[in-house]
Parts: sequence; structure tokens; C-alpha cells
Amino acid sequence: MTDPTEGGDEPVCPRCGGPTDPEWWCSLGLCPECCVETDEKATSIATASYRSWRPEHGTPVRTSVGEPRFWRGPDLELARSLAPFGIFGQLTGDAARTAYLAGLDSRAHEVVAELAAIARRHPGRRLVLLCFEPAGRVCHRRWAAGWLGQRLGLDVPELPAEPEPGGRLF
Repeated sequence: MTDPTEGGDEPVCPRCGGPTDPEWWCSLGLCPECCVETDEKATSIATASYRSWRPEHGTPVRTSVGEPRFWRGPDLELARSLAPFGIFGQLTGDAARTAYLAGLDSRAHEVVAELAAIARRHPGRRLVLLCFEPAGRVCHRRWAAGWLGQRLGLDVPELPAEPEPGGRLF
């Protein structure tokens, strides 16, 4: 199997469509042959809303098209490949989900490369994929979590929304 976006010269993983070059996978702790976690050094990934994120959760990663104006945490990493460009405001329900997941499928190795680059900048820290929707609401970050589970075999939980003592955000 070859990578259709690179002119067909690079071998790609039949499970996720990503390149089999180990460099793409090393910081995520994935095996390049089958995209499964290989050891305890693997970077973990979770999801949360911007408002529920806490420093102890891990590295905040923006997956939304827009940046939150209220954000007072550390600089946000941007996972542009996970942002739902052209989806919300144009599509709803199952059509939005289908279009979003099709977009992830079409750029699978871009998604992995981007997450791997972020993980390399934050070694040993969990990546927390963030968007505006509160926990329990249908949103693209949970669609992305399901896609990462299906395509890469990763468990991507939603972090609990725990209020901070005193009602402060950060």
C-alpha cells in the first residue's frame, strides 16, 4: 500500500493510512507496523472543554477553529488538522460527524504527525484536546477521540469537569 498524497512512493500502514517510517510514530509510542501502543512511554491523549482544563491535566491543545477569548492558561498548542473547518455552521448532526471523520481519514498521517510534533515539544506530558463544548455534549473533540481509538487503537478519555475551589477558572 502506498501513500496517495505523496505520489505513491512511501509505504503506509494498512490500518491507519500513516507512513510506516518509525519517526512519525516515536513520540506517540506507536508501533509503525500496526499502530498499537508499544510501551509505557507512549504519550497519552485525553479530551476536555477549555473551561474544565486544569494544569495538572496536561498540555492544552486547541482543536477549535477559533481561540477562546477567556483563556488564561498557558499558551495553547494548535492541532489544526483536528479543527472542524467547514463543518459547523454548514452541517449538523450525522452529516457533520460524517464529514468531520471523512476529513480526518483523508489526512490521517497529517493528524498523527501534528500530534507527534506536539508530543515531542512536551515530553512525558499528556496531550489534552480542547474545544468549547462542555463534557457530555456532542462535539468534534469526542469524534476525534473515537477516530483515534478506531484508527490507532488509542484510548482517549474525556477528563472529568471538576470545579476549582473558589470558582476560579485558572
